[in-house]
Amino acid sequence: MKKPKKTKASKRAALANKKKLPKGVMRSSFKITEEAIKRARPFPEEIEKEREALLGMAKEQPQKAIPRLKELKEKYPEVREISNWLSAALSAVGQKEEADALAKESFLKHPDYLFARMNYVSICLRDGNLEEIPKILDKFDLKMLYPDRDTFHVSEVATFYGITGQYHLASGNTDAALTCLNLLQEVAPDHRETLTLMLALAPTFYKTFLKNRIR
Repeated sequence: MKKPKKTKASKRAALANKKKLPKGVMRSSFKITEEAIKRARPFPEEIEKEREALLGMAKEQPQKAIPRLKELKEKYPEVREISNWLSAALSAVGQKEEADALAKESFLKHPDYLFARMNYVSICLRDGNLEEIPKILDKFDLKMLYPDRDTFHVSEVATFYGITGQYHLASGNTDAALTCLNLLQEVAPDHRETLTLMLALAPTFYKTFLKNRIR
């Protein structure tokens, strides 16, 4: 089995647990890779052939992707990724209710699937249901949530710490949110979740800047 590609981010992740982190943020040692994480069971051949095209279409032409994704979801209900791609495409074209219903259904059906879990957390964040989030995550540490795994894809790390960072910010724990952002800037500086959290924290940065200028 090919070993995950080691990067500077991997080394930093392994050392991160030695740093003192604010309340609400935990970081156990784990490796981060940019290579695809092997699924326990391969995709059905039909999906594997279309996978890259479907992903690109879901992001760039979501309206066009929706009919095919719905067809595949009906045919392969056990493939959890399809629901995730379809929910994202529906959300992108403004079909919020259908996207939310599918995200919740996916989480209930696949509660251990990280992206289904974080999609549901995002819905709770958007709707202001902060009290539900600790019930969904129960731990704010990837390794503790998935103790059988030692390696995570960079997109998993970015999604997890980006969304939990937003939860900490919404809960008033700015130090924890800033710590999540610092971790993301080390391992995934250009990821969408990193940039989203940075923008969410912009008022905090501006307030600190003004405070330092007034002194």
